[in-house]
Amino acid sequence: MATARKDLMQRAVKPVSPQDEFVRFCMLSSVRGVPRILRSRSLCWQAVWLVSVFGFLGISLLSITLLVNTYLSYQTVLEVTTRHYTQTVPFPSVTICNLQPFSTDMVKRFIRNPNVNVTDMRFLNELKKMKNHPNYTSSFKALNEKSFLFQNWGIETVRKIGLTFHEFVLDGTCNFSFVQAAKFQQRECNLRTDVLLIPNPQFFTCFMISPTPDIANTTYSLEMDLYLDTEQLFDCQQTTECHDALFDLDDSIGAHVLVHPAMTYPRISQLGIHVLPGTKSVIEVVETRSLEKYEQSPKETCTNKQLIDLFIGAKERTTAFPFAYESFTCRQLMVQEKILSNCGCTDPDYPLTADMKDAPFCAELKKPGQSTDAFLKNYDCASRLELDPRNLIKENLNDQCATPCQSISFKTTAYQSLWPPKTNELDFYRLRVQGKPLFGRKFDAYEQAENFTRLGQHTEAARALKSPDANAIRDNFLRLRVFRPDLSLTVTKEKLQITPETLISQIGGSFSLWGGLTVITTVELLEFVYYMAKRFVCSGYGGDSQSEQSGEAGEAGDVAMPLAVYASVRGPAAS
Repeated sequence: MATARKDLMQRAVKPVSPQDEFVRFCMLSSVRGVPRILRSRSLCWQAVWLVSVFGFLGISLLSITLLVNTYLSYQTVLEVTTRHYTQTVPFPSVTICNLQPFSTDMVKRFIRNPNVNVTDMRFLNELKKMKNHPNYTSSFKALNEKSFLFQNWGIETVRKIGLTFHEFVLDGTCNFSFVQAAKFQQRECNLRTDVLLIPNPQFFTCFMISPTPDIANTTYSLEMDLYLDTEQLFDCQQTTECHDALFDLDDSIGAHVLVHPAMTYPRISQLGIHVLPGTKSVIEVVETRSLEKYEQSPKETCTNKQLIDLFIGAKERTTAFPFAYESFTCRQLMVQEKILSNCGCTDPDYPLTADMKDAPFCAELKKPGQSTDAFLKNYDCASRLELDPRNLIKENLNDQCATPCQSISFKTTAYQSLWPPKTNELDFYRLRVQGKPLFGRKFDAYEQAENFTRLGQHTEAARALKSPDANAIRDNFLRLRVFRPDLSLTVTKEKLQITPETLISQIGGSFSLWGGLTVITTVELLEFVYYMAKRFVCSGYGGDSQSEQSGEAGEAGDVAMPLAVYASVRGPAAS
């Protein structure tokens, strides 16, 4: 055993072949465990060291492989921080709709002569016939009378017959509260710059209210009084054609309210809450969250696109209106394009571009007496594409409709209380109702109570306010307030789970832990590769004798080490 070990030392001191170079590398290596393979005192321990060194090296390589795969998959983690007043975001847009979408003027038109607009009646008669058709399947259940009329009247007609802003929002009550020049200030909503009419097949005319950029970042609240005009229902009950055309059992009273990121396209038919008449309804923005995506990820790209142009049918805008970009709106637009290309029509619940504004809606009757089978086939084509969730989540849409690199979302809570108090109804009548032509004689009970009060007959005034007719204010009005209590912002930022720096550090840690390798080991490996290549070259051009001579002659960096010196460095041979 000692003779064999001495022979190994001699080969390491004076290498003349590639095998000798390998022995030299193993004997002199700084890698923990490698010298022990050759210097162990028994074959058993040599085997233990051999298995341990290569086993741990294999574990190290496996660990690094998994680490690199994780890095290449660009897995991210979320870093959440809260910033107070260091970064402001625009006040959210608020979209409001009346659950009874028809204007009083329209109801009066139907009441005066419901058969004048024979086109409207023909539409409804056709719909009734289709509902009795054997091919009328469950996919048509969403096609109610209002949506059917919307699609056959068209956007421009709906804008004319639906509610106007001041038929829905009492004049002078829509106000923004904001901070400017270190003072709380208030400004009335401007119909031209702050209000945008959004046509919708369920509510006909909705209104998106957004503060202008000069005050948007410091706006704290939006408040308004809404007029629901519920008594028009009783007038319409007297005329069968009017009632059948405009109202059904699914109707309800109140307002539909949607709070969404500033200037984004409102998803009215999918999101929002209903608020009741006779209440003060408060929607509080309890959290404003900013999501910042990791931009360099090839796995899921994001976009810095700011705007998406959509058509909303405004007369003054022949082209599309620029809304803030959202990935979901973009995906809906892609589905709309697919519906148009496959079915030759558009779905009113999905956004439109200016190029689509002349295309018919899918429930539009193209001509009187149109074949029911042809209509149902056309509408069913659109319904199947719309209701198939795969059309919204297809992976090939990721490139066309990438997620914004930075997006804002709001978390809200809502609560309601009865409003106005009975003791304040007369004050409300004087301030908001009295003398306004819009209300007609609907609130005469309050006028009577006001006259009694003026005459000092307070008992009679109180009795008048207790009559059934004196519930009209609570039945027809509600107060809406949307506010954010502060300007704090919760920032959620995507960061790589493994950064390049972390990857290098963990590779080094894995090699050091399992294999005993350090960065300096790479120099040893380079030296080993160099001399191995040299021995192979020398063997090919002169054989062992030339290698021997080369080894004896030596060269810079390849000087033979005396056995005594080697033994003193590596320890006694018997150790």
